[in-house]
Amino acid sequence: MRHRFVLFCSFVSMLLFASCSKDDATNVAEPNGSGTISLSVAADAGFKSSRAVNESEYTKTDNYTVKILQGEEELASFLYKDKAASYKLDNGNYTLKAFYGEELPASRDKFYVVGTKEFTVSGNDVAVNVDCEPTCGKLIVNFDSKMADFFSDYYVTYETKALTAASQTCKWAKDDKEPWYVKLDAAGEAVKATVHYTVKDSDKERTQVLTYKTNDGGDKMLPNKSWTLNISPKDNNGSLSITITIDENTNDKPIEIVVPTDWLN
Repeated sequence: MRHRFVLFCSFVSMLLFASCSKDDATNVAEPNGSGTISLSVAADAGFKSSRAVNESEYTKTDNYTVKILQGEEELASFLYKDKAASYKLDNGNYTLKAFYGEELPASRDKFYVVGTKEFTVSGNDVAVNVDCEPTCGKLIVNFDSKMADFFSDYYVTYETKALTAASQTCKWAKDDKEPWYVKLDAAGEAVKATVHYTVKDSDKERTQVLTYKTNDGGDKMLPNKSWTLNISPKDNNGSLSITITIDENTNDKPIEIVVPTDWLN
């Protein structure tokens, strides 16, 4: 699943002359070259809604904050719904940034979507396309109802760089239903899931550690990807079947984890 937010900007450059006086604080001196920037935002993504997060909200362009930057200086900041018809810029190098949401190491009710693009105004018309994507990955666990026949407790914990740095934990309990959105490095990173089981009539917990893998052998989870664990007991002979779904657009990758027979005794 790829969530793409495309920000289209066209710049109409023109030659302007202006003057200013030190006594008039409302006037700003301009060089001979400047341009006018007009903005148009479009979002296209096939999001699904959940009870905790309505992901379709992230496709509504009116929600986005747009910033025009020159180096570290912020020249303009506004909600897209409040944009002016045009913005005048001197010739030079700029960065356009659009974003929505809040970035946290892990959350079930929000995530962050952002895109930036550098552009230059130099006396000619310019069109800038910005792709905005989530900075998080989506984690889901589906426990089969039959798990309760064999285990008194079962849950999954996750480890990421951001969670470790913040000394936070991310836990999917046996009755949880809503996905986790976890912050990931832009270049991808290793994500570890530890499945915990406690056999009925026993207080001894067992664990199995899984790491994110793609079907082509990649070992880094990228932002805007999802990882689903479908966990169910296979039979009574001591084996447990775990199916891992990598992203919504790839084939399921089954992995058999052998559980010692005495776990179920």
